[in-house]
Amino acid sequence: MGMFNWVDHRAPCRRCQYELTSKNWQTKDSVRPLWCEVVPLFEVENLYALCPQCGAWNQYTVQKHVTEVHNHGVNFGVVEVVKTIKYTLIRDEEEERRINADLDAAKKKP
Repeated sequence: MGMFNWVDHRAPCRRCQYELTSKNWQTKDSVRPLWCEVVPLFEVENLYALCPQCGAWNQYTVQKHVTEVHNHGVNFGVVEVVKTIKYTLIRDEEEERRINADLDAAKKKP
C-alpha cells in the first residue's frame, strides 16, 4: 500500500515555470485508497509537488463550485445526474514560503 496518490493535473512551478504533471503532483486526501494511483483533480482537496528542476514546494487547496446539475433520468435502475463543477486552486503562499525556506536552508548545510 502506498502513502499517497498522484494527481492528474498540469501547472507551472511557481518559481521556475517548469511544467509539473501527474508525475509530480501528489495528495493524501483522495476518496480512493492511497495506492500511488493517478486520481482526477475533482477527487482531491489538497495537492502538492516538489519541483524537480528548482526544488520549490508548490501547494494548492482545491475549491469546487457546482454550477449546474442536470438530471438525465433513470437508466437501468440508476438515476443519472451530471454536475458541472468549476475549480479554483488556492495557493497557501505563507506555507510555501516557510517550507521553501526550510528546504533552502537544508541545501546550504554541509
